[in-house]
Amino acid sequence: MPHIRSQETVDSALRMSDQGISDRANANMHGVAIKTIRRWRRLYQRRGLPRGGSRPATPCPRCDGAELDEAAYALLLGWYLGDGSIARARRGVFTLQIVNDERYGELNREIAETIRRVKPTASPCLRGGNGAIRVEARWKHWPCVFPQHGAGRKHLRYFYVRYQFSNQSDDIRKILTEALDLLGIAWRQSRRDTIAVSRKEGVAVLDGFVGPKS
Repeated sequence: MPHIRSQETVDSALRMSDQGISDRANANMHGVAIKTIRRWRRLYQRRGLPRGGSRPATPCPRCDGAELDEAAYALLLGWYLGDGSIARARRGVFTLQIVNDERYGELNREIAETIRRVKPTASPCLRGGNGAIRVEARWKHWPCVFPQHGAGRKHLRYFYVRYQFSNQSDDIRKILTEALDLLGIAWRQSRRDTIAVSRKEGVAVLDGFVGPKS
């Protein structure tokens, strides 16, 4: 079927449509009008033609046991926790978005490549505006890969338990730290008069002695 745009562009747009991407977002990504996206879909549906060489679903490391590039994942996790977000699209698809300064073109390309290493079939889209670049990719399993995802601001969704003991007496603090050393619990002096136990394993041991903090 002849199109003014390349067949590769048509195929890509139809795949995005099948994945639940809105016509407006699809049009912006492929540089065409919304009515063009709609026309392509109608033409293919009416004539019963294949929808642009659709690909099989990308397996998930958690749901399907797929292999995961751990180094790339660690890097992408850092970007997500720093300047990323995950939003729900249509048909159970989610959009991962990483925002970065548009001046760092090489770094933005590296973000896109890292996304492809985590999701090998991804086609990251770089979109600009107001001095920033948004690197976007869609997948049903982004919430599986990033279980930190949730409502609200990320820094308000994370918390951890720790113990702090404050006393002005050097001798009393020494009694505590010697006891912690005997128990093999790591501690640090966060302030002159304060001893803190923050590591997860140390907190768990103290919970066993004194019970959960109220």
